[in-house]
Amino acid sequence: MIINTEGSAEACRSPEHVVRFEYDPQNLRFFERYAALGARQINVTRLLCSQNSPTSCIFETPSGVPMFHDTHHLSREFAEFVGEIILENHPDLFFSLERSSGTPPEHDTGSAAPPRFVIEPTNEISTAGVILDAETKFNAAKLTGFGPFNPVGTWTLTENVDLDIPAFEGAAEELAISFRWFMPSANPRVDVPDLPDERSVTFKLDNTILQESVFRTSDFNIPNELFTVKLIIPADKIKQGYRLNLHVPTIGSPQSLGISEDDRKLGIVIGSVRYEQ
Repeated sequence: MIINTEGSAEACRSPEHVVRFEYDPQNLRFFERYAALGARQINVTRLLCSQNSPTSCIFETPSGVPMFHDTHHLSREFAEFVGEIILENHPDLFFSLERSSGTPPEHDTGSAAPPRFVIEPTNEISTAGVILDAETKFNAAKLTGFGPFNPVGTWTLTENVDLDIPAFEGAAEELAISFRWFMPSANPRVDVPDLPDERSVTFKLDNTILQESVFRTSDFNIPNELFTVKLIIPADKIKQGYRLNLHVPTIGSPQSLGISEDDRKLGIVIGSVRYEQ
C-alpha cells in the first residue's frame, strides 16, 4: 500500500510509516532475560541501519526488491538478502553448525601454530572441468589452510593457502577462481578503521609467481557476490597436476574488528574453481 501511494519502497523507512524502531538491544523487553541465559544475540536492526534512525536503513535488495510486500512479512528476496548479511558478519555461527554435525575444527585454539586445516578431495575433476563448487560441496583438490564449506564457499584462514589440483585430461586453457573478500564494511555499514582501499591476491604456480591481482574495496559492495579471476595454466601442468599457492593478506578477524565472536583471520571465501576453454 505504501509503495502504491508513495511510488517508492524508500517510503517504507520514513518515520511516519514505522510503528516500532529499536536500535539499542538493551531497550528491548526481554533483553535482561536473554542476557542472563547467555544467549547469542544478533541485532538485525544494526545490520540493516547505519544510524539510530529508520531513514538510515536498507529498504530493498541490491536488485531493487522491496523489504515488504505487506505490513508484516519480509519479501522472500529480502529475507534471503538478510540471511546473506548475517552469514557475512557472523560466519562463526555457520561454522558452529558444521562442527556440531561432525565437521573437524579448523584449528586447535590451544596451539600457537597457525591454522592449517586440510580438506581432502572427495571427487575427481568433472568432465566439464569443475574442480570446486561450494554450492554442491563438490571438491577435487586438496585444500590446505581453508575452513569447512559454508553456503557461500570455503574461507582462507591463513595468509598462505594451497590448492593441490590433480591432473586433468580434458580441454582447458584458463583456471577460473570465483571468490570474495572478507569485507566487514559491506554489511551492515560497520565502521572499521583503516580498511584498505585496495587488496591483493598473489597466485603462485609451484612456488613461481603466476599473477598478482589487485582489487578495490568498491568491487565487493554486494554481499556474497563473487568476483572471478582467470589464470593461464601451462598445458603440461594441467595434464600433470600442480600446486597453486595463494598469498592473501588479512585485515584481522571478525572478533578483532568488533563484528562477532569469530576469531578466525578470514581472507577470501572461494566459491568455485574450474577450468575454462
